[in-house]
Amino acid sequence: MFAENTTTNMKNLEKIIIIPKLDSSLFTWLNWKAGSIHDLDLKCRYSDITSTRGKLILKLYAMGWCYGENLTCRPKQNEIALMCFKDKTEFWFHLRKQEFIEVFSK
Repeated sequence: MFAENTTTNMKNLEKIIIIPKLDSSLFTWLNWKAGSIHDLDLKCRYSDITSTRGKLILKLYAMGWCYGENLTCRPKQNEIALMCFKDKTEFWFHLRKQEFIEVFSK
């Protein structure tokens, strides 16, 4: 569906994603330490993240995203930082680009 490694597709990513892109300055150490994907009762595995249940949970708590390589805190190539809000707490973690696209594309 969406070839992960092409520059053209990465430029178009912002056009196909259903949640807002956030400024990288919002992805701080304090927010990173405040929670993780495990706080959403999900495993760090492709099959769990992209399952129907996983997609529903991520869409419920997701606030926005940023390219992982643009972060000053824990930058990662080819990954997306996902900001979530649960139990009055903002926190973020990385997803692989393909996982992110499968969950949040239109």
